[in-house]
Amino acid sequence: VVTADCAPVLFGDPVAQVVAAAHAGWRGAVGGVIESTVAAMAAQGCERRNIRAVIGPTIAQASYEVDAAMRDRFSGEAHRFFVPGAEGRW
Repeated sequence: VVTADCAPVLFGDPVAQVVAAAHAGWRGAVGGVIESTVAAMAAQGCERRNIRAVIGPTIAQASYEVDAAMRDRFSGEAHRFFVPGAEGRW
């Protein structure tokens, strides 16, 4: 999996000996790429309880800025992940 500022998520099931990788940008993460990857692994014989996941290197929160319109795409619960920046930016 190749990423820039998005997160690579690596999955493994040591029991079924299945591995997977997902590119989780904000669209994919909100759109269910993680859930889809786990479902694909389950279709290969993995049991969800055996799947482990790690997040690889990604852009740091302090290095990424969005406008209010982008922040508003997320539910109120997710707003806790947005820190105020320059005026009108998060």
